[in-house]
Amino acid sequence: MSLFSKKKSDKHLHLRAQRARKLSVLSRFKNTFRKRFLKKASKTATLDASVKSPQGLSVRPAKRKLFKIFRINPRIFRIGTTMLASLIGIFVIWGCINLIRLPVFTLKSYSVIGNNIIPKDKINTELTNYMGQSLFIVNTRLISEKLLEIYPNLQSVSIRKVFPDKLFLTFTERDPKLILVNLNGAYLIDGDGNVIEVITQEQINYDQNKLELAQGFTDENSKLIQDVFLADFKMKRNIASLPEAQQNEIIAKEFIYADIPQADRLKVYKTLQNEVKNELNSLIGNIQKEIQNEEYAYLPQITYIDNKKLQKQDKIDKNRLELSLSIEHYFNINSPDVKIKGQIVWRGEMLVEVNLTSEVKVIFGVLKKPSVQLEDYEIMTSYLREKNKRIHEIDLSSSKISVK
Repeated sequence: MSLFSKKKSDKHLHLRAQRARKLSVLSRFKNTFRKRFLKKASKTATLDASVKSPQGLSVRPAKRKLFKIFRINPRIFRIGTTMLASLIGIFVIWGCINLIRLPVFTLKSYSVIGNNIIPKDKINTELTNYMGQSLFIVNTRLISEKLLEIYPNLQSVSIRKVFPDKLFLTFTERDPKLILVNLNGAYLIDGDGNVIEVITQEQINYDQNKLELAQGFTDENSKLIQDVFLADFKMKRNIASLPEAQQNEIIAKEFIYADIPQADRLKVYKTLQNEVKNELNSLIGNIQKEIQNEEYAYLPQITYIDNKKLQKQDKIDKNRLELSLSIEHYFNINSPDVKIKGQIVWRGEMLVEVNLTSEVKVIFGVLKKPSVQLEDYEIMTSYLREKNKRIHEIDLSSSKISVK
């Protein structure tokens, strides 16, 4: 064997011996780690078995040592902690009840801001039932709802408890916009069309046919005009004292309304209409006199030829209300020369009428936007002014504008 082959063989033997030593060290390390792990797992299993409850329930590791040291049954421990928690809860509830019952926390006074309409004695009446109650159990939401229900002129009521014995009430009242006057009274109206106060009220039940006649919703052939001629016929024939059946027989044979000349019918129509208008103006005027010295006499007034009796929380026609407010704002604020003369008048169900200081009557309607009608008014009056034409009435309520 050559010297080179011998050196190579010795080198291989040395490497194999070195590798064998390394494997032996690694094997010893693995065996040691395995023994320690198995020993620890065995101890844990033994401890788990010794602290399990009779029902086999597992226990948290933090409690296992406690149970092992003091030999506590987990079931008894749980019952004890439950009882202790119950006792603590009972003491807390008992303390809260006694705290609520302390006289220092009973309601003794209150303060109100933002109240300009409701008398203080009425507020006292509503809060009397709550005085002396514990402030903890006073239901502020219930008080607020009750006040809003009783007093519709209130927009909102905010109530805050000020411990130990006081309430702080903040009222937001509805802002009155105008006064509505009809045949049965005067009413304070807010911007949403709500009746927030009845200023005065009458007991008048005016004939509906006469109301329609005064507003021009009937003609010379209406039953009201026929009744006038019929009464005249009975007087001339002197049949009023006869039995009703006999009267009806004579009327059926001799009274023919169509034979009455058109001119006579129109004359009676105009005469009766003027009489009814004067009577209605007198009734409305009496109510307007009653409210001259009222707190809200500065507000614009709307005259409504109507028999309806309104109460608090009733609502009026909001469309006509908004139209009326737009008209009032335009003429009395934006218009430098022409103002509204007298009151805004509501006619029928859809019309709003105003008399201006320029001696022109303008009729508006709810079927068109207020801005469109006011624009039409400006255009029409400017055109007529340029043509030097004098007018007495402008009807803007329909799509076709009429001028008289």
